[in-house]
Order: sequence, then C-alpha cells, then structure tokens
Amino acid sequence: LSKSIKIHDAQFGFQPELSTESAILCLKQAVRYYTDRKTPVYACFLDLSKAFDLVAYDVLWHKLEKESALRPELISLFKYWYGNQTNVVRWGNELSDPYKMECGVRQGGLTSPRLFNLYVNQLIERLGGAGVGCSIDGIRMNNLSYADDMVLLSPSVGGLKRLLQLCEEYAEMNGLSYNAKKSEFLVFRGKNKLSSFKPKIQLCGNPLKQVTEFKYLGHVVTDSLRDDSDMERERRALSVRGNMLARRFARCTGQVKLTLFRAYCQSFYTCSLWTDYRQRTYSALRVQYNNVLRAVLRKPRHCSASAMFADARVDDFYAIMRKRAASMMRRLMSSTNTLLSALARKLDSPLWRFQTPYFWPSNQWEPENTDYAVYLCKRTMQNKARLELADYEAESLARLQKMFSRKWEFIFMQAEAQSKVDKKRDKLERKVLDSQERAFWDVHRPMPGCVNTTEVDPKKLSRINALKAKRLKQCQDLILQNNLKNNPIVTITNAQESEEAIQKNAEVNGKDSTVKEN
Repeated sequence: LSKSIKIHDAQFGFQPELSTESAILCLKQAVRYYTDRKTPVYACFLDLSKAFDLVAYDVLWHKLEKESALRPELISLFKYWYGNQTNVVRWGNELSDPYKMECGVRQGGLTSPRLFNLYVNQLIERLGGAGVGCSIDGIRMNNLSYADDMVLLSPSVGGLKRLLQLCEEYAEMNGLSYNAKKSEFLVFRGKNKLSSFKPKIQLCGNPLKQVTEFKYLGHVVTDSLRDDSDMERERRALSVRGNMLARRFARCTGQVKLTLFRAYCQSFYTCSLWTDYRQRTYSALRVQYNNVLRAVLRKPRHCSASAMFADARVDDFYAIMRKRAASMMRRLMSSTNTLLSALARKLDSPLWRFQTPYFWPSNQWEPENTDYAVYLCKRTMQNKARLELADYEAESLARLQKMFSRKWEFIFMQAEAQSKVDKKRDKLERKVLDSQERAFWDVHRPMPGCVNTTEVDPKKLSRINALKAKRLKQCQDLILQNNLKNNPIVTITNAQESEEAIQKNAEVNGKDSTVKEN
C-alpha cells in the first residue's frame, strides 16, 4: 500500500520516518517564522467526530480506483473483506444478532491508517492549492495533519475562513462530520505586538472558542510559543512515574531499578522542541529528575547528583537534552519531506542555534567569517576581565567589521541573542560551553594580518592540497598519454603501433649507430 498510495507531505500520521514530533515541529516553526516578522498567525484546531468510523465504502473504493496505483485484484479483495464483515454487540454475557458493517475502517488493522490517509488526502491537496494561508519559501504550510487531527494556519482571518469553508464542503461530500464544540482556534501574536481584536470564527454555522493554549498531539502550545506549560506537564508526569517505580519496585536489585529508570524516566516527550522557557521552569524539571533517581535508588536528599549519575552510569538531565536536540537535527536534515526540508533551510531558529552549538566536534562545522564575527562581538558584550579580547582578536574584529559593514547590525543581533540564552544556563554549563567555544576558535583563528578564517583550517587545507595534486596528476597523464612509460621523451606517433615494436626499433637504431662509430 505504501508504494501504491501516495500521500501528501502535509500528512504526518502513520508515515515512515515521521512522528507527532515532526508535526509539532512544523507547527511551531511555521508560526515562529511569521511572528518573528511581526505577523500574527490564526490557527484552528479541528476535531473530526468518529473519523475512522465514518469512512464510506463506496467513496473509498472510488478513491482507490482513481487516486492510487493499486491493482484491480487487490481492490476487489478489499471490497470482499469489507463487504462480508459482520459485527455483534456484547452486553454482559449476551450477544446480539450479527449485522453487516456499512461504513468505517477496521480499528487496529494494518491497512486502516493508509486507507484513512487516502480518504482525506484530497482535502489536504485542496487546502494546499487554495492559495491562502501560511507558506515558507513557496512551500504551502496552511494545513498540518496527523491522521484525523488537523490544524489550519493563516496570517489573516479571511484566509482562515476560506480554509474552513473548504473543510466543510469536503466533509459534506464525503460523509464526515466536524465537532464544533471540541474545535478551537488560537491567535499567535507577532513579537512586541498587542491587539484587542477578537476575530469571530465559525465552523458549520457554530462559533468556535478562542483559547490561549491548546494541547496538540500531547504537546501544550501557547499563543506566545513559550514552553513553560509543556515542561510543567512533563515534570508532573515524571513525578508520577518516579513515585510508581519507587513504590512498586522497592525490593528489586539496583540493576533492575536502573533499567526501569532508563525506560520510564528518561523519555521526555517532545523535549527537543523546548526553546523558549524560564530558567526556573527548566531548573524545576532538572531537580525533579534528580530527585526521582534518588527515590528509586533509596539515596538521601543530600546525596551529590553528579556523583550519583557517574556511579550509576546514567545520563544526567543536560546530556539527555543535548542528545534529543542532536537527534532531531539529524532527522530534520536527512528528511525527504518537503515541509521539513523547507524548515531545515531556516537554521537561524533558536532550536538549532542554541541547543546544538556549532563548535561541537560532532557537528563537523566549517568555520566561517560570520561565525567568528559573532563570537568576537559576543566577547565584547561580556564585562569580565578574563574575557577581554587579545590584540590579534581586536585586530581581526576591526577587519571583520570593515568587511561586514553592511550587515554588521545582523551580526550584532545574533551575538546579543546568543548572550541572552547563555545567561539562562547554569554557571557550570556556561563555563564549559565558553571554554569549548574558545578552544574551537583557538584552533581555527586566522593568522595575523589575515581576515578569512578558513585559510588556516587544517582539514580544508589538506583537502585543497589533495585536490591540487589530483588535478596536477590528471594534467600530467593527459600530456604523457602518448609517451612511453620508461622513456617519456619518445612519443608514439601511431596510436595502433605497440610499445614493444617501438622498443625494438629503438634498440636496432642504437646498434646501427654504434657500428657506424666503430
């Protein structure tokens, strides 16, 4: 079915290498793209009533025949399966008379998710081709779906109403029904932009409720895109899981407890998407994580957290956050989804810039002049004597400032934003990252009097030298391709003449010359 039924990239449900995290990432990054440019985004979260149970068979068979490359034999097999299935209702120990099913795909069936995605795929295509709603680099992101959970995005109220109208028309034509009571809309305001305007949005003639936060696919999304609410949700869930483990498995061995702790207490749902939060909320979650391990291992409250994690060989909270962010980065960069690829080109997001530093060796980052300029500019903002610029750094900063005179404001904004995020970190983590960044630029810094940071990069120099040597050898082979290997001065005039014949002629000529001399 996956090869025969092509699904739109805006559908993230039951797709290979995609998850709820991918859909939430697209939602937050698309909204942030607009709000950073002081443009509001109107989002409507739709709820389909009993979506899997209202799939009409005749409409589904028509879509399989027209919109898929499935063979007629398999379509006939599906028709037979669904046309001859019966159902009974159990009440206590009594069973009702069997009756035939007239609509709905099988709950829990392997083919049901793909069939339902095909059933609503035409709606996603119509919304994408409507010409209204949010878009990034020409990629339309006005609707995001995960199975039957859909969110509509538009920078204007009129565009959102047009998208809702298309949804109502498609639902009426295909036997679907929207629940207006559970459907809500949310307004993401632009940065530093307050407005008292309250739009009136209707779905199927019923007014929709405006909210300030919504739990989308288990992740709490707020109108300010702050993650404090979602982090508090995860902190409470972690406390519940930790207390359960400490109570039920108190008599188990330490190895069993650590295995259970890794399985139940290290899976922070969508933690790689946490970018905008208060340091107090972040610290509360970290402290809760430490206390849970103490409770599971029966350690006292005054036990050192660092020693406890090192002795148990368990990742601490900071290591988990970094690994999750790096994993998300790798999956985003390697994704073939058009929406995720469009977001991957927008790497100025704080999600990647601050959680996966460029100076980590695992990133294999090529040093650039703009990175060095941001680093030096950030150093000038810190009022500590030990962080003052050296003479060669001050000289490089002056040269870079002259080179980037037209976009120096952008570099200053980048340095200022990174400094604000650094202040939110703990003192120990801030010192470690600062020393790592300084070590990176101690290796890749330019030579005195040189501006370009890449001229002294050892890896790049070795690649350039290898490329030069390869090209030089190609030129030599091209020049000497018609010459003898053991005597490059002798040239082969006839391409069909073998080297052995030429060697014999040369030997004969040499003997004749010696005879004449004698």
